[in-house]
Amino acid sequence: MKYLVFLLIGLVSFLHAVQRDVMGHTERFSMFGDTVQVPRTPQVSVGFVYSIDPYDVVTTVSGTGSMIQTLARAELSTGASASSVSKLRSKDSVIYRPNHESEVAMTAIFPDTCVVGNHSVVGFGNGEGSILLGCIEDEFAISHFDGVVASTVVTQGDWNLDKVMTGSDEYGNKLSKSGFILDQTKMNIFRFTYAWFGIATITIEVFGGARYGWIPLHNFDYPNKRTYPHLLNPSVPMVAYTSNTTNTTDMKLWTSSWGASNLGEPTTVGFRQFSFEVAQTGISTESVIACGRNTSTFYSRDNHIPMKIKTIQAAVDGTKNVIVRAYINPVITGGTWARYNNVSSVVDANTTATRAGGVNVGTLALAKSDSDTMRFGVAGDDTGFTMNAGDTMCITAESGSNTDVNIVVFWDELF
Repeated sequence: MKYLVFLLIGLVSFLHAVQRDVMGHTERFSMFGDTVQVPRTPQVSVGFVYSIDPYDVVTTVSGTGSMIQTLARAELSTGASASSVSKLRSKDSVIYRPNHESEVAMTAIFPDTCVVGNHSVVGFGNGEGSILLGCIEDEFAISHFDGVVASTVVTQGDWNLDKVMTGSDEYGNKLSKSGFILDQTKMNIFRFTYAWFGIATITIEVFGGARYGWIPLHNFDYPNKRTYPHLLNPSVPMVAYTSNTTNTTDMKLWTSSWGASNLGEPTTVGFRQFSFEVAQTGISTESVIACGRNTSTFYSRDNHIPMKIKTIQAAVDGTKNVIVRAYINPVITGGTWARYNNVSSVVDANTTATRAGGVNVGTLALAKSDSDTMRFGVAGDDTGFTMNAGDTMCITAESGSNTDVNIVVFWDELF
């Protein structure tokens, strides 16, 4: 009998051991209690090693707000005036997939003491819902906005998992369960994990280094408590901003790296495939064949659904060679925009516009009667040329003589 007891003790010890990594941390478990054994599929990747690049982020400054890149980080500042903002938003968004969890992680330093009349925060979201961490008025806190009612703000002293503060509560319990003490004026990595389904738990963590690993700070646990989702739109960008409302001191926020992923293999489940065909006749000087844009709103909500251009097929008929070009984000004037599919698509098309500038992202050189294809992605996967909400593309053609041009564009929309 004693041997059986020893065997059981050994088995329990073994199982306990395999649930810990080389640093002694327990295995990573998902929000639903499953061991995480799947890869991360990147959704957002932003760094500030070289610059604050408009290819990666949308910048907003107002009043005396400003931002610079230095020391491999973006430094945001309000300046010493009220009504001043410095804000970064990722162009890419976390694209929610049902039954998949999402992780949003970013570094942040909050070098100033939190004051009334200022918000200096990092996190994810937009006007239809957000999870943010940082200085909220004169408290270091976490906020949740569901897009319907006013934000729920939970100050550090009320975090329900670990307050990571010095001192003890009225019962003598240490405020830092882990032993880690958060210093907001130093660089830390914060992670936000959620699996939407409308009400799935949202957890906010800080990385405590090799000794502590990921430390859960607070969760918003809503199952069986709400009658509408905790985020009206679960596909959202990452954000960092410092904003003075009434405060007149210079408040700063520094950040170096952002990343967001879905847990699980890349998938095309839920993608919507579309194609658009247009023909123009008598083309000689460079002229627009068609322009398309990923609309900024969809069903009256902020649109964060990216589209992936797969291929642009061109066929020409004339007496001279033809050059077909694709330009991203040119200046577009005139013409008429029309939704490609009023029910299911985020794309608008315009076949009578004029174009100036833009970045040439593809060129075809065709003989006088010829056809060819620009290839940006492969059918059946998640590759392609990405156009986020607000991005535009124009396809033009140019020939030495009047030429007929036919264009067919194939793309996916990542719903």
